[in-house]
Amino acid sequence: MFQIASLIFSPVIAALILYIFYLYASKRDLNHNINIYNNIYHILDNIILLSTGISLLFSILLCFSWIAGYFTNDEIFQIKSIFITGLSFQITGFRAVYSFIASFMWFFTALFSREYFQHERKYIASYYAFYLITLGATQGLFLSADFMTAFIFFEILSLTSFTWVVHERTQEAIHAGYVYLFTAIIGGLIWNIRP
Repeated sequence: MFQIASLIFSPVIAALILYIFYLYASKRDLNHNINIYNNIYHILDNIILLSTGISLLFSILLCFSWIAGYFTNDEIFQIKSIFITGLSFQITGFRAVYSFIASFMWFFTALFSREYFQHERKYIASYYAFYLITLGATQGLFLSADFMTAFIFFEILSLTSFTWVVHERTQEAIHAGYVYLFTAIIGGLIWNIRP
């Protein structure tokens, strides 16, 4: 249960820490000293790499734990105090592999995004915060054991990845973001229709 909770909730906690740090650091710098801002962005980059690296480590441990037989396919881990039905998670070989693939992709995307965002730092803190929350939502989706848990994490994933589309906050990006959000909501509604 600890590994599942770590995979899903540690990126969300890291996103909150990252954003609070950014707000605190940016308010302390009233003169907008460029060296201080470069140090802030360097720290943000390192928080992202550390958080995605921890997620990758936990997903590797999850895969090895499943291979070693610590989890059986019929074990379901529940958090009953959240939402009406609670959240249910299950570890199978398929879910462990997809969890690893997601963590692997997020870690290397974070590694390469350092160079990509080198000259575009205007909204980087919000981008990175939602980047981490989306990682947690993706892990929750892949490890979900029932339809309701998968639906909840799919919707969280849709809402948080919307911010990636509108990151530049230009008119075209905002229009594309609303098209994306509309498509994601329609997809979620169609997914929720039961025969």
